[in-house]
Amino acid sequence: MAFSSRRSREKAPLRQPKADSEIASNVFRRSRTLTGSVSSRVRAANEDGSHLRSPRLHEHDLRSRRRKISGILVASLGVAAGLVWLLDQLIVTPSIHYQPATAHADTARYTTIVEKYFNDRPLERFQFVLNPNTFSAYMVEEAPELSSAVITGSEGLASHDVLLGVRQPIALWQINDRHYYVDGSGVSFERNLLSAPRISVKDETGLPATSQQIVASTKMMRFIGRVVDVVSARIAPVDEVVIPPATLKEVDIIVKNRPYRIRLNIDRDPVEQANDVIATLQHLDARAISPQYIDARVSGRAFYKE
Repeated sequence: MAFSSRRSREKAPLRQPKADSEIASNVFRRSRTLTGSVSSRVRAANEDGSHLRSPRLHEHDLRSRRRKISGILVASLGVAAGLVWLLDQLIVTPSIHYQPATAHADTARYTTIVEKYFNDRPLERFQFVLNPNTFSAYMVEEAPELSSAVITGSEGLASHDVLLGVRQPIALWQINDRHYYVDGSGVSFERNLLSAPRISVKDETGLPATSQQIVASTKMMRFIGRVVDVVSARIAPVDEVVIPPATLKEVDIIVKNRPYRIRLNIDRDPVEQANDVIATLQHLDARAISPQYIDARVSGRAFYKE
């Protein structure tokens, strides 16, 4: 029995000291540079830098860092470009311009209206959020002498222009110190930015000024503007517009080189009546007839007295 025990002890593997196995596991680690000391009693000079990698992994680490830095740089450039774009879109204090050009405009007034619009709608200060139709309608409502308003970007950074379309008056009705203008589209307004119109409405009603202001309603001015525009464009300029006495529904016009009056009714469509007037004048001109007056107040018919 003693012999068997001795053979068993001889075949048993020798155990390594615990400290030696830990040192071996630390020394022979994959992809590591062998640094330090295998002795627990000797400290290597470069022991604090024992994390140094092999040249291959070092190159891999450098490539990874370059990719990260490049990504950060691209992201930074993208953010910077976005901020510059937002700054360029921001409408701060736009410059006012007019079409056609005018020297009679109160620029401070229109700047105040523009600022009021953006104060009520702060998000629309960014041009990509701005609703151009709403902006134009607001400007025209606040200033009827304007026909349109458009915000455009200029060549400078964060610089914008407001291009205001100015109405061209086609006729004027003056009552005391008040002026009522109308353009060819039939829009009436009281502030004219351009030269005075050639046609001045002659009031023969004999009514006091307060009553005349009632007569000079939006409907009346729209009728005058549309008729004068269509007739002047298609046959000959209108020289005079007269409001005759004893009626508030009639408007008389006198066309150039035709000394007689043409009677119209403001309750009818102005373009339809203008077409009736044009057809009648063409008929009379072809026959060299110069009547005392033409009555075009009835739809589809025109009467004249020689």
